[in-house]
Amino acid sequence: MTIREVRDDIDAWCSDCNWWIRIPVLLLILHQSFHQIQDSSWDGLFSALDFGIHELGHVLFMPLGEFMSILGGSFWQLAAPLISVVMFFRQRDYFAISVCSMWLGISLFRMALYMEDARTLSLQLVSVGGGEAYHDWNYLFTSFRMLQWNVRIGHITRGLGEVFLVLAALSGTWLIWKMFRFRRFSVREGRTLP
Repeated sequence: MTIREVRDDIDAWCSDCNWWIRIPVLLLILHQSFHQIQDSSWDGLFSALDFGIHELGHVLFMPLGEFMSILGGSFWQLAAPLISVVMFFRQRDYFAISVCSMWLGISLFRMALYMEDARTLSLQLVSVGGGEAYHDWNYLFTSFRMLQWNVRIGHITRGLGEVFLVLAALSGTWLIWKMFRFRRFSVREGRTLP
């Protein structure tokens, strides 16, 4: 699809949507994004979901060895919201893409916090199965001989998370505004609303 085709598809999609139903979800996006940007260690609504998906990634990648099992947690934590974005794009639910973008931004914030702790090892860790807990990013940065750059890489990751949170808030607001405008135009023109 070209950019023009996507824009036309968004317009067609917005013309069939009720804006007021999505207002509570937009408020959730704005609330979660604002608080996450204000306090990077804030445990929001998606933090528990991210934790569960992160731990699932360790389990799924366990058959591939220790390195892949440790990498699998962070990989799956980012892959889940990205897969959701692709799924909703295929379903042409553009507002859901905004929600998934917020989820990705929060996942990046959580990962940045974990990365920045790789040298100090001050976070309390949980282990699947109750064994010795590894600090994923200490292990990964050490494996790549990049431990001295953990804070810098964490800041870059947090910055990327901020970009996704701001994009989620702006795109969600823009889509609701478009839905509202199409709805007002339809009422003014006397068209039947879905």
